[in-house]
Amino acid sequence: APETAAETDSKEQAAPETAPGTAPEVAVAAEEHVAPETAAQTDSKAAVEEQAVPETAPETTPKVAADVPAAGENLQPFQTEQPPAPPPPPPPPPPPPPPSPPPRPKVEVPRFIVVDSEALMRKDPATLKDSDVWPDPPHDYSRNRTKREQICNALDAKGCSDVSKRCMWHYGKCTARQGILGAQRCNDGYRYTQCHDVQACAEGVPNPTGDERWAFVFTHNLRVPFNSFSGFTLEHLYDVCQRVGNLDIVMILPTPDLVVHPVSDAWKEKMHKYGVKVIEVPWWLPPKMKHETGWCGPQDFIKLHALNLTQYSTVLHIENDVEVTGHGDIMRILRCASKGYYISATGPLAPINTGMWAVQPSKEIFSAMLYYAKVADYDPLTGWADAGHAPFQHQFPGSTCGQGFFQAIFMKPESPLVAEAVAYAGAKLPMPIQVDRCTWNHQDGFEWAGHKFGAHTIHRYSCDVKTMDYCKHIIMLHKPKPTPCKKGIMGVTVK
Repeated sequence: APETAAETDSKEQAAPETAPGTAPEVAVAAEEHVAPETAAQTDSKAAVEEQAVPETAPETTPKVAADVPAAGENLQPFQTEQPPAPPPPPPPPPPPPPPSPPPRPKVEVPRFIVVDSEALMRKDPATLKDSDVWPDPPHDYSRNRTKREQICNALDAKGCSDVSKRCMWHYGKCTARQGILGAQRCNDGYRYTQCHDVQACAEGVPNPTGDERWAFVFTHNLRVPFNSFSGFTLEHLYDVCQRVGNLDIVMILPTPDLVVHPVSDAWKEKMHKYGVKVIEVPWWLPPKMKHETGWCGPQDFIKLHALNLTQYSTVLHIENDVEVTGHGDIMRILRCASKGYYISATGPLAPINTGMWAVQPSKEIFSAMLYYAKVADYDPLTGWADAGHAPFQHQFPGSTCGQGFFQAIFMKPESPLVAEAVAYAGAKLPMPIQVDRCTWNHQDGFEWAGHKFGAHTIHRYSCDVKTMDYCKHIIMLHKPKPTPCKKGIMGVTVK
């Protein structure tokens, strides 16, 4: 029969809320004493469960269905459902990938550098830089630099000489090369650099005045006939000496006891005509020199005596097979060197060439070089006293003789034996700089792109001569041969 209001109230009082933690025990106890449920009771329980108030609002009294069993019957506690656990928050989105670097611009490298020779010739030659005539192409040596450095650092001297590794030996260890053969025409003994601007260096420096004298210096060991000297060079330098003043032409020769081929009477007469001062020296190889140089030693090391000509404040040494063309201002080199530089130039196949170099003579530097010759030896893989051949990977023409020796002394001052020699003599080395060989040491006949020297090929950025006008910008022509520049220069009247 329908429940009365009193029965409903008593039923609510008899059924307290069950704490969430005790619901399972109460349900088990109740099942032991409850008679089998009727269909009505089952439906009533389902209705109650559907209308049960969530646990999150305990203060609300749950509504009881109308068909709850009568009072006195065993009651089934309410089965309160636990709210489902909230889903885990979604993982944060992955960070956006870093922006990709812009693509490396592809540099279209021409076979030859194009220069407007007509516009070039309209400029005042006195204001032209060497780079205006012989421009350098753009280069990028940064690619794969770190990886190559790691590879090279792990190599010994023999492995470092492997051409495919692009490494070089420098100051006692293997390191990554800084460039490629002939890619640029100047270097600092480690990496390729821009050539020094001789025009800017010499600007404002006066020619020798008062009791200060400068000199053009030549050397010959007289172990071979004295027949490679250029009469044209003598004529031009004599004119410069007469015009400038306080300037001499000096020829260094060995003392008579060392002479194999005496100077002919014809050459003695020519040197006397052009005012050449002869200075005799007692050796062509430094005393007690450790390294056995072979045939090139007497030819190269007699040049050291130019550093001992302290009666001159600045000297320019010129090899006998160099032609001074008469073009340009050769005094620029001397004016620049008078500021305390050691000036040299490269060769097509060497990072330094002794065809032309300028310096301020010093007895201390001369003494340091003699000391270094006693203690330093040469190795084809590691160079002079482990200093290496940088920026070249391997030995180069002249590296075992004067060219490598001069490079070690002047361009690798951090080498331990160089520092020892300098400290022993109390010397101060000048700052080394290099000038463009295309103007100051142009090896006509060797400067054509693709020319092969043994296993090596000259890089395409050599001093390419496209028109005869280019020849007029060459101040010193080294190893001149019967080429267009040789004919063009020698056919110009010297003013």
